[in-house]
Amino acid sequence: MTILLLTMGILQGFLLQIPFSQRVLVDKIVAIVQNTDIITWSELREAANSKSLGFLLDLQGTPNEKKVLEYLIENKLILHEIGYLSHRNVEPIELEVALRWMMKTYLQPGNSVLTREEFQKALEEKGISTQELKQLLEPQLRGIEYIRRKNRFTADIQDPEKVLELFENWIEELKKQGDIQYPE
Repeated sequence: MTILLLTMGILQGFLLQIPFSQRVLVDKIVAIVQNTDIITWSELREAANSKSLGFLLDLQGTPNEKKVLEYLIENKLILHEIGYLSHRNVEPIELEVALRWMMKTYLQPGNSVLTREEFQKALEEKGISTQELKQLLEPQLRGIEYIRRKNRFTADIQDPEKVLELFENWIEELKKQGDIQYPE
């Protein structure tokens, strides 16, 4: 403890000797989710520069930062809510619902209506494998698994449209209840 305080004191003294004009910003917090998870500028830039994620959020592969930040916030909200679930093998219906959600949430506004087949063909043309897609959609797949478990006695959890509707409603509730801050 003494060593830590001494080290912090030395660093603080060193930093005070550097003129303000020569100090460099290393990173910036762009959002705080649920008072525990932060999204940094570098994390946002890394996600925005990902070819695969860029394509999933915008067919041209160049999503705006607002879309990317919304995607990152939704992922943090989902993982915060269902972090205790361990993910097992992905059911085909879960991948189908996740793809429909991505298409509906991120690709449809401003683009012509895309069929599932057209979307699959576009993924193949961009060289995005099913494994890479599952990795990008991990939070959504876990969320869909959670929704299917939660509603297994009250809804037809084999119907992709019904599961998509339940998932969309759940995401909206998470956003309403979530504590999201955007520090200046």
